[in-house]
Amino acid sequence: MTQIVILFGVGAWVMSTDEVSALAGMALNVHPLKHVSTGAQEVGVIVRAPAGTVAGVASELASRGIHVSFADGTGVPSRACVATLRSMGDELIPEVPGSAPLRWVRTRGTLRSQARAIGLPRHFYFLQPRGGLSVGQLVLARTAAMLFNRLSDWSLDQENPRTATRHRLMEKSIIWTLLACSAVGFLMTSAAINRTTGLLAPVALLIIFFYSLTKRFTSATHFFLGIALAVAPAGAWIAQTGRLDLPPLVLGAGVVCWVAGFDLIYATQDVDFDRREGLRSLVVKLGVAQSLRLAQWLHFIMFLALVAFGFIAKLGTIYYAAMPLVAAALFYEHRSARQLDLAGINRAFFQSNAFVGAIFIAAVAVDRWR
Repeated sequence: MTQIVILFGVGAWVMSTDEVSALAGMALNVHPLKHVSTGAQEVGVIVRAPAGTVAGVASELASRGIHVSFADGTGVPSRACVATLRSMGDELIPEVPGSAPLRWVRTRGTLRSQARAIGLPRHFYFLQPRGGLSVGQLVLARTAAMLFNRLSDWSLDQENPRTATRHRLMEKSIIWTLLACSAVGFLMTSAAINRTTGLLAPVALLIIFFYSLTKRFTSATHFFLGIALAVAPAGAWIAQTGRLDLPPLVLGAGVVCWVAGFDLIYATQDVDFDRREGLRSLVVKLGVAQSLRLAQWLHFIMFLALVAFGFIAKLGTIYYAAMPLVAAALFYEHRSARQLDLAGINRAFFQSNAFVGAIFIAAVAVDRWR
C-alpha cells in the first residue's frame, strides 16, 4: 500500500509540473528554438500581460511605434482580441498553461484551440512554461534530506526514547529507494531549468546531506541546518533569474538565524541523551538556559533580516504590515519554549514556525501581486 501511495504521489507531481516538458525534451533530444536566422535589423519582443490589459498595452506600444508578440497563456483568445492586435501590427503566440494539478490533460487541447483562434497552421511554435523552482523540486530536495537524516541517525534514533519508534515507520530498503529517487529527480529537474541550476544542484544536495553528520563533530550543527535550508531561497532565485543577487543572500542569512534558533529550542528536549551519547550541540555546550537566550537573539537578527530583505527587494506596505505578525509568532514561540515540556516545545517548533513561514510567503505574494 505504501508503495502504491508513493507511486501515485510521484506520478501526480510529474504530470503537474512545468519541468516535465523539459525532461521529455532532453530524453527525446528535442531542443527549444533559441535562434532565428533573419536579415532584418529588428528585435523580437514577447510580452506577458493580464488578459484584460492586452489591448491597452498594445495600443500604448503602437503609439510609440513598437510592435510586439503577446504570450497567450491564459486561455483561448477571442476573435475580437486577435483582430484588435493584428490591426495594430501585433500577434499572439500560444503558450503552454502553467503548473496546476493534471495540467497535462488540457495542454494539447488548449494549444490547438489557441492555434485555431489565432489562425495558425497545423504545425506551429509555442512558448514553453516559464519554469522556475517548482513545489515538486522543493519537495524532492526536502524528502531526500529527511530520508538521509533518517538513515544517518538510524541507530541513534532507536536508542533515543523520543525517537525510538521512528525506524518502525518504514523499512530501511524502502528509505534507500526513496532517497535515490528523490535525489535523482531533484538533479534532473534542476538540470532542466538552466545550466547554473544544473551545476549547483549536486552542491545543494551535498549541503543538505552534510548537516546530518555534523552533530558528530561540531556544536554548531544548528547553523549547518540553517545553511541547508537557506539553499532554498538562493536556489529559487537562481532558477528564476540565472544569477545570485543580494536579496536572496539577505533572506538566506535570515533563514540561517531562524532555523538555528528554533533548532536550539527543539534540541533542548534531547540534551540528556546527546550528552550521554557524546553528540555535539550548543545546548550540550552552553546549557538549556543560555541556549534559549541565544535562540532569542538569533530570531531577533532574523527579524531584522526580513525587514532588510523587504527594503532591498523593494517590497511595499503589505509586506511590512505583516512583520508584526511574524514578531508575535516568534514571541509566542519563545514563551512556549520556556515551559520546557514536550507539548510547549512542539508548539514552539511546529505551530509558530509554520505560521511564520505562511505569513512571510503570503506577504511577499500579495505585495508583489498588488
